[in-house]
Amino acid sequence: ISKETSIHLARLTHQYYIDPKSFILYDDALFTLKYLSSKGWKNVILSNHVPELPQIVEQLGLDPLISNCISSATIGYEKPHPEAFKIALSASGNPKFVWMVGDSISADIIGAQNVNIPAILVHNSKTDNIKYHANALKDVIDIIENQRYS
Repeated sequence: ISKETSIHLARLTHQYYIDPKSFILYDDALFTLKYLSSKGWKNVILSNHVPELPQIVEQLGLDPLISNCISSATIGYEKPHPEAFKIALSASGNPKFVWMVGDSISADIIGAQNVNIPAILVHNSKTDNIKYHANALKDVIDIIENQRYS
């Protein structure tokens, strides 16, 4: 295709990609975020995503439940790079208790574990050698609460 056509298509793709209507929240996402917030947890998003991610999160109505939204496109590091996790920790005030919840074994789970952050794998059926696994986001609550007080 021509250069002009490719530029036009790239712009259209980007517009679609950042449209909040193209995102669907898991059924239990709001419940889980609200519950954890009510228990004093700060919910932070650390994602390998576009710079517009905070605006997408806001337009999805998650903004009141998210204390910080960090995108690899704005920090210059993608998960599983240790610096991405260190930036997220620093932006969160280096809390004493912290968990990573994610669906990617390499980016989320191994990346977090490499900087001594416990991690919970969600929505991923490959659970071999994974210490913490939740089939649904709401199941994360039990794992976090059982570990925090044990």
